[in-house]
Amino acid sequence: MKRTQLLVFFMLFAVFDLFAQGIINFSGVIKDSQTGDFLDGINILIVDINTGTLSDFNGEFFAFFAGGTYCVNFSSPGYKPEKITFDLREDKFVEVMLTPTEETRKKNEISMRKKLQSLENARLDRKKNKTANVIL
Repeated sequence: MKRTQLLVFFMLFAVFDLFAQGIINFSGVIKDSQTGDFLDGINILIVDINTGTLSDFNGEFFAFFAGGTYCVNFSSPGYKPEKITFDLREDKFVEVMLTPTEETRKKNEISMRKKLQSLENARLDRKKNKTANVIL
């Protein structure tokens, strides 16, 4: 009887010990490697346990799971996927930089040119208006 109680005690102790060291907070922020902008809606997949999350509008994410070594895949349309292996023995905060694909980079470049052209046109319009006021 005493032996059974002792065995049950050690089994319970082992289970509680596993739970005590188990849960890790894995968090971080995801940015565009060229602009430094925070990226929202990035898919974060912890491959080894087939679970994941998304980055929020500040590029931040977090996940809780048992400590260990995990392969994490960061992906989103318009960006080259990143696959990084992390050894997670304790809470960890990471900064991940994603590189835009060539197509996305070109679209951003065209968009910036259009914005600059629009600003230049607005300046020219203001100059014309000032000149017209002086002549009148």
